[in-house]
Amino acid sequence: MIVSGCLDTNIRIWDPKTAKCIRVLDGHTHAVLCIIELESGYLASGSLDQTVIVWDPNKGKIINMLEGFENPIIGMFELNQKQLVINFNEPILFTWTWNASSNAKSNSSTCSVGDSSLT
Repeated sequence: MIVSGCLDTNIRIWDPKTAKCIRVLDGHTHAVLCIIELESGYLASGSLDQTVIVWDPNKGKIINMLEGFENPIIGMFELNQKQLVINFNEPILFTWTWNASSNAKSNSSTCSVGDSSLT
């Protein structure tokens, strides 16, 4: 599986053997700037729309979404199976503990830095 983020707001999943797009993930409202594959097999994407989305790439569905940032998401990495470290255009890193069982397009998890938090 090869995954690409696009200026058209979509994420495309490609078959490396055929070089054909096998799935389009639609959920962001602006360009996708970063995508990572998680240990669980899910994908996490960050966008100019100031959101992070966790995806099930096999079903093409959103597992969870974090909203509320004031800047685009420009990078992230997986700290462990349920935590992402998120970077945006500020000298601050956020950790987000996301929940796969919520199965909703809204965030109910906590994102924190130091003593402050964003939910």
